[in-house]
Amino acid sequence: MKMKRLALLVTLNILSLPVLATEFSAGFLKNSDHSSVDLSAFSRDGYVAPGDYLLDIYLNDRLIRSQYTVAAVDAGDGRSLFCITPALTDMLGLKEESRRQLAPVEGTDGR
Repeated sequence: MKMKRLALLVTLNILSLPVLATEFSAGFLKNSDHSSVDLSAFSRDGYVAPGDYLLDIYLNDRLIRSQYTVAAVDAGDGRSLFCITPALTDMLGLKEESRRQLAPVEGTDGR
């Protein structure tokens, strides 16, 4: 009888665990013009907001460059692309064949 009660207690305890929320109130987030910030883009997996990011660049577990600025630009349809500069391709030692496959992103200066 004690095992049945214990099993019932464990089952009820597991079933009553709280469900984690995947959304939150954005009421505290405001732009400079006091309009609400649109957070719908962040509901997609892997979304990166356009802007400049400071990165530590590693190649084969070896630090190549610390605090390197890389730009992420809006590629349309809710995606962002990271811009790879010629200086970064030099640091990474990309082969000429790989460099030829790189193309400027529309709307950027292509540097």
